[in-house]
Amino acid sequence: MRKLIRNYWENNGIFIASGLTTGVLVAALVKPGTLPVPGFHLSDKFLHLLAFAVLTIAWFFSYGNHKKTINFFWISGLLLLYGIIIEILQSVIHTGRTADWKDVVADVAGIATGWIVFPPLVKYLYKQALPENSQTRKRE
Repeated sequence: MRKLIRNYWENNGIFIASGLTTGVLVAALVKPGTLPVPGFHLSDKFLHLLAFAVLTIAWFFSYGNHKKTINFFWISGLLLLYGIIIEILQSVIHTGRTADWKDVVADVAGIATGWIVFPPLVKYLYKQALPENSQTRKRE
């Protein structure tokens, strides 16, 4: 299963990350109560944290598989800029949403959470490939 997930991300990661990024933008800019979300109520700040943690992990996977020397600080900086742009758009586009600097703080916390979760997640997903490689090397 882990190998299937890993291979799926290697082949489709950029599309998944782009789709998630677009989804966050849509969710952040539509009028509150417009999206058909099941009846659960979470803090707005927690949703920002969760969204940006998922985006961070998705973009790390997307670029981590294509370029071994990718600078994850660039991805984090671009995600922070994305969060700031969303807040600016919320203040300009009047859909009932308001800009709040605390949302940007929650975005930064989400990016940091992504940094914390990503290494053990990669280790878990790629651990399955290591025994195969080590067995192959022993046979040679």
